[in-house]
Amino acid sequence: MDFDNQTDREINVETSRIKKIGWGLGLCNMNCRHCYNRSGDENSVPRYTLGQLIDVADRICPHIRDINFGSGELACNPNAIELVHYITDKYPHIDLAVTSSGYTIVKMDPIDIKRRLSDVDVSIDFPDAERHNAFRKHPQAWEWATRALGILNEVRKQRTVTMCVTNRVSNDDLVGMLKLADRYGACLRLNWYRHTGRGSKSLRLSARRAWEIVEFLSDKAVFSCLDSIFAGPLGVRSKLCPGARFSARIHQDMSVTAYPFLQGDEWSAGNILDSEIDLAKIYNSPAFKKLRG
Repeated sequence: MDFDNQTDREINVETSRIKKIGWGLGLCNMNCRHCYNRSGDENSVPRYTLGQLIDVADRICPHIRDINFGSGELACNPNAIELVHYITDKYPHIDLAVTSSGYTIVKMDPIDIKRRLSDVDVSIDFPDAERHNAFRKHPQAWEWATRALGILNEVRKQRTVTMCVTNRVSNDDLVGMLKLADRYGACLRLNWYRHTGRGSKSLRLSARRAWEIVEFLSDKAVFSCLDSIFAGPLGVRSKLCPGARFSARIHQDMSVTAYPFLQGDEWSAGNILDSEIDLAKIYNSPAFKKLRG
């Protein structure tokens, strides 16, 4: 069945169109200025047993195609690497990706990286070590990120440099990031900063500056754009936003929302640890229906 071409009205209430899951386990060894959760605060992040994580995997994996582990650093979370092994062994149809500061890739066995991961996003915020380390509040942030890109290049794993764009980013920084990504044979993806979690309001990007960045990069990079606001003027055909339709996010407290930056009871479709919650109930929850309109 081609879910991408179905309309919401064609979906039976007992089914789900969700095929992509972002899963944030939480714990992290950095304290990034733009983090939208409290992943660096060890006292705020629950520790889950391998049994609990496997139970969640068994309920979602038969029905989806992709999982991306982000929001927190995978290798910092107890039982997380064992969970990766379990999912890739039992559900080989799942494309499993990781968004990392670089630390997880440095710590993982290169054989596991090559065998078990479909692709990796390495998060870098500035094209130089000093500012990147300061923004991530960790003296090894740049070293881990660049080492990870080198490892991914060696094992020939698909890789992307992911940049959080704030109002501190200049046009020269953008050029520097394009050169950095090219140096490691990676793509560059821009994520617009959103003022959520512990991130500072002072980092917000104005609408004018966002458009300036799009215009500046329009003749320097190839765009892959899902955001209909930017896609139209760029001449890019845009599909419906996947949030609440084809994708969902599991947060560090195991609540499920449509996007990583939407948190709290208003946006929650329930807690995935609850045995009564499944993807069909998540898809048909009031929170997800409200976003689909």
